[in-house]
Amino acid sequence: METALTKTNQSKSTSAKSALKRAMQAWFVVAFTGQVIFASYIVLFYWITAISGDTHLWAEVLPKGIVKGDSFGNFVLAAHIILAAIITIGGPLQLIPKIRNSAPSFH
Repeated sequence: METALTKTNQSKSTSAKSALKRAMQAWFVVAFTGQVIFASYIVLFYWITAISGDTHLWAEVLPKGIVKGDSFGNFVLAAHIILAAIITIGGPLQLIPKIRNSAPSFH
C-alpha cells in the first residue's frame, strides 16, 4: 500500500512540475512577445523619423523631447532611446537558461 501511495505522490509531483514548466514557458512567450512589439515600436518610430530628419515628430510622443539648441539634452534623449531598445530586448533574453548558463556575464 505504501508503494502505491509513493507512486501516486510521485505522479502528482511530476504532473505539477510539468504544468508549472508549461505555465512558465507560456508566460515567457507572452512577456517576450510584448517586449519585442515594444522594442519594434521604439526602433521603427524613432529610427525612421531620425533618418528622415523628422525628429520634430518625437514631440508628439515626448512633449519635451527634442529641444532646439539643446545639443546635450538631445544627445542624452537619443542615447536613452537606443538603450531602451537594447534593454527591452536584452532583458528577457537573460531569463533563457541556455543563454544564462553559456554567458553568465550577460546577466
